[in-house]
Amino acid sequence: MIKKLIKVLFIIVIIVCIALVPIFNQGVDLYHENYSEEKLYEIINEIQSNENYVQLEDISQDYLNALIESEDESFYKHNGFDIIAIGRALINNVFSMSFQQGGSTITQQLAKNLFFTFEKTLVRKVAELFVAVDIERHLSKDEIIELYCNIVYFGNGIYGVESAANFYYDKNNKELTKLEIDALLKTLKNPNNYNPFAIEN
Repeated sequence: MIKKLIKVLFIIVIIVCIALVPIFNQGVDLYHENYSEEKLYEIINEIQSNENYVQLEDISQDYLNALIESEDESFYKHNGFDIIAIGRALINNVFSMSFQQGGSTITQQLAKNLFFTFEKTLVRKVAELFVAVDIERHLSKDEIIELYCNIVYFGNGIYGVESAANFYYDKNNKELTKLEIDALLKTLKNPNNYNPFAIEN
């Protein structure tokens, strides 16, 4: 009985792997179509020219700590992706028969924000993975999280933690309370439904 079960599982794994080959190839193509090192630095320069751009030392340490705990606990340990988180998300998605979890690191989220749409597809996830690895090769962890904090979406057309603090709480990000930080981090999960204004209403 156990041997038959192992054979069935092995066959399923083979079938899944074969099915994923074209998705992987399309993801690689999408990566090459959208990413280049030159384009990466062009986008970074454009982001840093924004008047509300804040350097890492000007971002609340409480916010940074909570962000890493919420979004990517192994941020300072991985090289762009977390294989355990990806595996966990894959298993949960299979059991729920949906694409609810992506297992994305902060670097992968940055890659998505810089180069791709927010449409949830496996092809995009593959492309995003390759871009994340390249970003980790060219930027330090501090540069990555600084950029992420400046471009992440908080609903109501607001991007970046400084703009979010100004818009929702009429203060700079270093003045945010723990409750306000928690509300903004919840916003990251679903900006249109869970931003502070939506929560209040």
